[in-house]
Amino acid sequence: MALVDLRSRRVVGSFSAGTVTRADADTADDDVVAFDDPLTVPREPDAVQWTRDGHLGTADEGDLAPEPSGGRGWTVLSTSGQVLFSSGGSAERALDDAGLHPDSHSDDKGAEFEGAEVAPVRGATYAFIGSERGDAVLVYTSAASARRSCCRCCPPVPPRRGCSPSPSGSCS
Repeated sequence: MALVDLRSRRVVGSFSAGTVTRADADTADDDVVAFDDPLTVPREPDAVQWTRDGHLGTADEGDLAPEPSGGRGWTVLSTSGQVLFSSGGSAERALDDAGLHPDSHSDDKGAEFEGAEVAPVRGATYAFIGSERGDAVLVYTSAASARRSCCRCCPPVPPRRGCSPSPSGSCS
């Protein structure tokens, strides 16, 4: 990842987004959602957003590693690349709880989180993380801490790749 000062047109920092190591992934396309497989893959963010506290929120889709791959979640990184928050298995579990986990993609890139937006809604700041294969947007509280939690799973209408939060806070 590269940090660019747009005024001076200079790269002011760069770092790798790193890897995700989990023991709670579902990597089998077998019509059974079981979050019990080990997975170590590059994050490979597909979307990056500034948080209100000056960090970077990434939707970790993962496209390039051999299957099974995909970061399968989202991360908050400092501007030096330090992981401040990782959703771990919580993002895919939230999709599963809503009946939207795409098991047919478990052996590939999982839910393919590839949209991210950070925005205020009704006085609070939220992170919106879009899942291409889950056809949903996860809404997380975006407190300036490691205690971010998923508070909603919204199927977008129509399904889309990017995120654009509604000022009203509705899921439509």
